[in-house]
Amino acid sequence: MTVAFRRNHRELLRLPGDGARDSILAGLLSFILFLFVNPFLTLFLLALISMLHRVPALAFIVPASIAFAVFFYSREFGIDWYPGSTDDIPQYIQLYQANQGVSLFSLLESFAFRPSGNEPLWQVIWWTLLNGLGGSDNTFVFLHYLLNFFVLFLALRALSARYFISFALVYLFLIPISVDGLAHIFRQELSSFIFLAGAGIYLNTGRRVGKLFIYLSPLFHLSSLFWVAAFILFESLRKRRLFENRKKISLILLFLLLVCPIMLSITVTILDSLGVYNIVGYFEGRGVDKIRVYLLIGAYGGVQLLAFFLLRHDDLNHLILIMCVAVYSLVIALPAANGIYDRLLITALPLLSVYLFRTILENFHVSWRVPSIIVIFSIGLMRLYASAAAGNGPGAYLAFGNAFDPSMGLIKTLFVLFSGA
Repeated sequence: MTVAFRRNHRELLRLPGDGARDSILAGLLSFILFLFVNPFLTLFLLALISMLHRVPALAFIVPASIAFAVFFYSREFGIDWYPGSTDDIPQYIQLYQANQGVSLFSLLESFAFRPSGNEPLWQVIWWTLLNGLGGSDNTFVFLHYLLNFFVLFLALRALSARYFISFALVYLFLIPISVDGLAHIFRQELSSFIFLAGAGIYLNTGRRVGKLFIYLSPLFHLSSLFWVAAFILFESLRKRRLFENRKKISLILLFLLLVCPIMLSITVTILDSLGVYNIVGYFEGRGVDKIRVYLLIGAYGGVQLLAFFLLRHDDLNHLILIMCVAVYSLVIALPAANGIYDRLLITALPLLSVYLFRTILENFHVSWRVPSIIVIFSIGLMRLYASAAAGNGPGAYLAFGNAFDPSMGLIKTLFVLFSGA
């Protein structure tokens, strides 16, 4: 990303209401809203406010992380919210309990012999909580929610300093798998958010700590190895300035679509024989709706091609393009592994959605910004409500079934949680 582009980017984001007093008031309002108003509704209101006034990052990230963590924690665990789809929280509790009395050396040794499920950075954090601090199962679940939301909001902040609250709204309300994943897919969500944070830091600032986050993400969940490989390929092409020649990069992408599926098939066969990852289980889909997954993949690829050929070119666009090629290579190599695609889209869809929404905000007239926020919130709310009304998905169970109560802020949720009301 050139210096000139960064300068123009900052000028585009300079809107009225960026004074220190306005920022302080917006930050104070953020704390108050999360205390007394439903976090989903608060997110919508703050996204509207952030169109006019800059909301300080910590004034949003800290209360939002706590409020959403309590909101998601306040439910019954182990519920089958879709036919054939089981809440993973009890499995994570079993993984957590299995570390009781285990030495740190034995914990790290297990990763060498069976990497999947024993990713060291994830295990070390919760081993310390259990054996060092005596944390209970409930403490583990709540702190995992808190950590996941905190890293998610940090990742969105890394992708855009100005519009990260709007990106949070896009993520939670427009992406079909976002609420489901946040509710119970702990390890992969955390790994994905660390990857996204690294990508945002590295692409927007050039700081090497961003690369460090990217390379560390598989140590929380091995699925991120797929995206690390895509990032390495992106870096190789970027350093050779190949993205600047559209004809040349198009030929390279076509070549990759022919070669990568073969390489992936060989790699998966090797990993599966070594027991590195439960590939066979994901081949079977494990209750994942194939039609929904294939529609998501088709939409993902179609929109990304549109973005590549019609919208502005920058490093984020190019990284997403390579990730798109990686997903399609996997579809060609393993056409029956819809369960894998469903998991990989946890990382790919947020990044694509953030990029497209950022493009809209920066290239359309200011008058489009508030209506776009209202439309996103309305569509997402209707989708979540329809799912909850049908008894499908976590939306029906969050905040003990009060997910759509406007007054279900942090204080009321805590009261219900501790009183059992």
